[in-house]
This record gives sequence, structure tokens and C-alpha cells, in this order.
Amino acid sequence: MMRIWVAMAALFVLGAAMLGSARAAEFELMEARAQLAPTGKLRAAFMLENLALVSGQGGSADAPGIAGALARAIAERAGVPLQPRVYSTKGTFEASLGRGEWDIEFNTRNPRYAAYVDFSSNFVMVDQVYLIPPGKTLMDMAEVDRKGVRVAAVENSDAEGLIFGIIKEAQILRVNQDSDPTIRLLKSGAVEALAGSAEYLSGIAAQLPGCRFLPGRFASVPAAIGVARGRAAALAFVNQFLADAKTSGLIQRAIENAQLHGVSVAP
Repeated sequence: MMRIWVAMAALFVLGAAMLGSARAAEFELMEARAQLAPTGKLRAAFMLENLALVSGQGGSADAPGIAGALARAIAERAGVPLQPRVYSTKGTFEASLGRGEWDIEFNTRNPRYAAYVDFSSNFVMVDQVYLIPPGKTLMDMAEVDRKGVRVAAVENSDAEGLIFGIIKEAQILRVNQDSDPTIRLLKSGAVEALAGSAEYLSGIAAQLPGCRFLPGRFASVPAAIGVARGRAAALAFVNQFLADAKTSGLIQRAIENAQLHGVSVAP
């Protein structure tokens, strides 16, 4: 009889512990949801100029690319509707910082945003490469940074910020992201190379036959999810989601579905 009572007591303790754990997990989810979507909807910001994250076939028209696919999955896991906030340019997105317009944002990791967001772990890496116009003779990375070489980069892009720290001898020119003037510049023979993300430059190359890529990459930029600053439970929720999304292959599938160039799952 004593053994039966001991076994029953052990089961009671175990059941109470399991119930306590379930309640704790439920409380954590409620707290994360409250911080992640304080308006009742997950307001996710997308910056359209960041083509590596918002171009391709992933997501939907209002929540595009791999960023849209992941935002939709985060909203689904949290059990809230997704409300996209789309910004056409980097400038319009940066004007939204600190104004409470969104709850999370998808972007390459930018230290200047750290005053407004807490960054998640990295979810993808975005390759930065050189595109060589027709008729130009550069063959490898070592030939780029030489006197007399002119390298173009899209203004305010990750590539521009990087090459100003890499290029010492070559001349750097800034161009607008709009493809038409960029293609005209390449056709004119005024530059020997165009620096940018592999995804952006693949779109340029498709419109200008005879272009080619230098082998390799000159940098790889991490992308992370920015959670509106000070929401620790929401950040923990997003980080757990990303860890699970890497393990399950969700991020890899999103990259493949979007048919992206030079984008890989972050370590």
C-alpha cells in the first residue's frame, strides 16, 4: 500500500510540474505576443530597395520575397494577423525609425539602426560581388583596386559602404539604384566594374548582354530581423523562431522559392 501511495504522490508531483511548465510556456507566449504585436497585428516593415530580401517569388505582393515569407510564418506562429508596412526607399524607411510604425523590420544588419531596434540572430548572408561591363578586361578581385580603375556602387547601399573601406587606389562612383541610368553607365564604358549584391546585379546583367561576374565575392553581409527596441520577450520569440526555421529548412526553402542569387542561410 505504501508503494502505491508513493507512486501516486510521484505522479502528482510530476503532473504538477508538467502543468506548471505548460502554464509558464503559455505565459511566455502571451507576453511575446503582447510585445510582438501590441496592436493585435504584427506590423512588419519591408524596404523595397533591399532586393536580396524582398525580390523574387517568395512572400506575396504586399509582403514580398524571403522577408515576406518569414514574416508570414512568424505571424502564424504567434497567432496574429500580419500587417505589412512597405517602404519604397532606404530614406523613407529610415524616416520611420523610432516613430512606432512597425514592430519588426527585415534588413541587412546596420549598426546605425541599433538605437531603434534590437537585432535578432542573423538569418541569411547576402553576397556582395562585382559585375564587369561588356568590353572590360578585369579578371579577378586583385585587379579591381588599381589606379585608373573606376568602380561604381549604388548610393546608400551595403556595397557602397563596404567598398569605401576596401578600395584604396581605384576611383569610386556613386549611381542611383534605378536600373536604366545604371545600364547606360555600363554601356558607356565609363566604369570598369559595378559593385553590389549578387541579387541586384543579376537583374542588371539580365538586361545587358555581355556582362560577367568576377569570381568570388568581396564581402558577405548578414541580414537580421530588427525588433522594436526594448521588447525582450518578442526578441526571444523571434530568435527561437529563426533557430527552428534553420533546423527545419524553412529559410533554405524560402531562398529557393524566391530564386535568389548570392543569398545563403546564415551560420
